[in-house]
Parts: sequence; structure tokens; C-alpha cells
Amino acid sequence: MYFISDDKDFFSEINPDFFNSYLLSEWKENKHSNLFYYRRISEFFKDKFPKIKIASEYEKEINIKELGNRGSFAGARQTLRRIYKYEEFSSQQVNDFLESVMGNNQVF
Repeated sequence: MYFISDDKDFFSEINPDFFNSYLLSEWKENKHSNLFYYRRISEFFKDKFPKIKIASEYEKEINIKELGNRGSFAGARQTLRRIYKYEEFSSQQVNDFLESVMGNNQVF
């Protein structure tokens, strides 16, 4: 079973990247099957379907590219606010972001 949740009731108090050990043992004992845990659906898709591009990832990349093309300070700030809401970035997205920031004097 693939279990996707960011609810703190389900992850380990010691390491939030792991499923709650008590719940995991209960699952294995009662269901006799494995449980694969993901805190985010994007992590699940990245692991199981790496060729699928999730809409939120595509939107993130568009915002990063848009930042580099903004011609006004106000427009750049508006785009930065949209980018700020994201919690995670791939290495490529970080590189693209830095290029956008360094290449646009309205941001730099």
C-alpha cells in the first residue's frame, strides 16, 4: 500500500521522513503487506513516475522563468511572492532561480 500524508499523526516523532513505527507494525501484522510512505504526492510521483511532470512543478518552473523576464520591480516582487509559497525546489530549479535573479536588474 502507498500511503501519502503530511499529517503528524502518521510520521515518526524521531524522524518525520519515516512512518510511525507503531502504526507500521500494526499494518504489517494485520494486513501482511508492506506500506510505502510518502509525505507529499510530489515525492510519490517523483519516485514512481519520474517522467510525469506534476502541474505544480510546471507552474513553479514557469514562475522562475517569468522572474527573469520581469521588467519592473513591482512585477518582480509579485512573481517572487508566488515563488515564495513553494517549500521545495529541485537542483535545476534552484539554478534557474539564481540565473533569473542574477540576470534581471529588477530583482538583483
